[in-house]
Amino acid sequence: MQSSLGDENAAAATLEDLRTLRRKVRQDRWGYPFPLLLFGALLLVAPYVHRNFWLAGVIGGVVVTALWYRRRGVRVGVEADTTNWLLAAGAAVLGFAVGAPLLSTLFFGLYSRPEVNLPIMLGAAVGVLISWRRGRRLAVVLFSVLGFASLGVYLIRGMAGLLVIAAGLLVLAWLERSALCAAIGVAFTGTALLANLYDMSNALAHTGIWHPDLVHDSRLQLLCDLAFPAAVLLAGGLIALVWTNRAAR
Repeated sequence: MQSSLGDENAAAATLEDLRTLRRKVRQDRWGYPFPLLLFGALLLVAPYVHRNFWLAGVIGGVVVTALWYRRRGVRVGVEADTTNWLLAAGAAVLGFAVGAPLLSTLFFGLYSRPEVNLPIMLGAAVGVLISWRRGRRLAVVLFSVLGFASLGVYLIRGMAGLLVIAAGLLVLAWLERSALCAAIGVAFTGTALLANLYDMSNALAHTGIWHPDLVHDSRLQLLCDLAFPAAVLLAGGLIALVWTNRAAR
């Protein structure tokens, strides 16, 4: 009887040790403060470069983040698989840059035809979920491209790059199994949608915070639109940096 009880206690202790080890490995793998700070800084300099270069910068930031994770994995001995991160960002870029114009060509006036576009968007979302459950990665990517394309039809302000970052962050939060990264990703997605759908400089001008004459300065106008998303990333990155350093002790 005592031997059986001792075996149960030993088994429970072993399971607890495994949970602790898994948690420690996950914490050692956490590297998401870097992309948060990287993209936050990128958004602040974006108004001073051409928009095409800005999109290239977003893509470059995705690649740099993947390379940084690989290098960090070699250093700490625990490497995160960034394949899904790259696939999510790639699907978003293809959807916004190629898919949205193609859909608008195939379905004339799609922006004003929600009865056509919304079923496409919903069908793409369902396709992603079903394909994900069945482990069909290529189908997930293709349905994701279609979903981003249908969303991109409404993004006429030239800031779809924000949602490329948002898609990458949400996938990164899942890869990292981090509630904090997920919360930052959701908050950033909200500000990214706001920047894409509403002119923030006009809103601030109406409140008196923004001088009306400055609305005609395209760089300052873009900076105003990007200020909230950039603030979420920079503040979230600093908080995440402190949190991950404490967790690693």
